Amino acid sequence: TLNQLFHNQTKEFFTAHYAATDNNQAVLNYHQATDRQNETNYKKAKSAALKEKDKQKKEMQDHLNQFIRRKNEEIEHLPKAYKYNIQLIHSETKKKNNEIHLAIKENKNHFNQERKKIDKELSALKNTLKQETLLAEIDYQKELKQIKNK
Repeated sequence: TLNQLFHNQTKEFFTAHYAATDNNQAVLNYHQATDRQNETNYKKAKSAALKEKDKQKKEMQDHLNQFIRRKNEEIEHLPKAYKYNIQLIHSETKKKNNEIHLAIKENKNHFNQERKKIDKELSALKNTLKQETLLAEIDYQKELKQIKNK
């Protein structure tokens, strides 16, 4: 009968509608979970990189302080014979100061290079996360269009 045919078509329509709605919700849940996982991974990587950067900074600072302390001890413990020869002391002091200055400069340059390297790695991680989020959004939009077209 016409009434039963109408009833069957209505039932098929709502069955398809609810299935599509459930599928949309599953896709949304999947992308939200993926985004949360990507964000968690990014935060962990950032935290690890920052800890490593701080550790390296502390190590470099300790190394620099030890180096300065050793050089100061060397300067303070010059043999007493040098005290009588002012020119010799002056030239030795100049040499030591130049060595210290060069060593400090090298250590600072090395530290700055390491810091820049870590900053580049952090930037790369941020860019990767942004790209993955964008790709996930594009995939999500494609899936939505496919679902709408069906």
